Amino acid sequence: NQRRAMASALTVVGSTLVVLSVSLLVPQLQQQSNTQPKSPSEKVFLPDELAKYKGEDGAPIYLAVLGKIFDVSSGRGFYGPGAGEYSYFAGRDGSRSFVTGEGFGKNDMEGGHTVDTLTAEQMLGVEHWIKFYEDKYTFVGLLHMPDGTGYYNADGTPTAALKAAEAKIKDGHRAKTVQEDLQKQFPLCNSRWQDSVGGRVWCDDGKVPRKVSLEGANVRCACVDPKHAVTHSEFELYPNCDGKATECPIPP
Repeated sequence: NQRRAMASALTVVGSTLVVLSVSLLVPQLQQQSNTQPKSPSEKVFLPDELAKYKGEDGAPIYLAVLGKIFDVSSGRGFYGPGAGEYSYFAGRDGSRSFVTGEGFGKNDMEGGHTVDTLTAEQMLGVEHWIKFYEDKYTFVGLLHMPDGTGYYNADGTPTAALKAAEAKIKDGHRAKTVQEDLQKQFPLCNSRWQDSVGGRVWCDDGKVPRKVSLEGANVRCACVDPKHAVTHSEFELYPNCDGKATECPIPP
């Protein structure tokens, strides 16, 4: 009987300790849960909401690039009311304007967020600005355009427009890689130009100047080994220039 009583007492004490431990732990868990900040991506703005953040009457200043919204209040001297051309970007998504300059001084311009007409190279400029704001300012949310022209849906998921923009950025990087490889393999020609008399292009180290255009690259003058100049169809001889000449005239 004595053993049974002791066992019962230990069971009660053990249960009490468990209850006390849980009761002490629950407030801590609740406190941790309440103190954890919500992800900024949970905040989705509408255009009218974003337009309230232009810095007027001391309000914060927000702007968006490809639907990502940043708090640029610390740059009030650039983006605040009356600060200059960059105040155009306050309270809106001006993605296209970042690389084309459209809208500067025209705060009533519509559709400055669309980038479907930009080239892949220009989209690299848009990407540059996104990285700039990510590094320098605070991300506060996403922009949803009810007319369907934006980059995020009402629930914060990406739209087809964002996926298309990101695909074009990838194309831009591929083209940039081609340009860099081309520059390493075939360096730029030396050149001189005067409107009245024309100019000339020339190469050093026995190489010859050729017009060259490879996939993803613009036509330019490249210094080419004479052997490559003969065997590659991508290389075009300058008019009125000998095939072996290291210098070619360019008429005005």
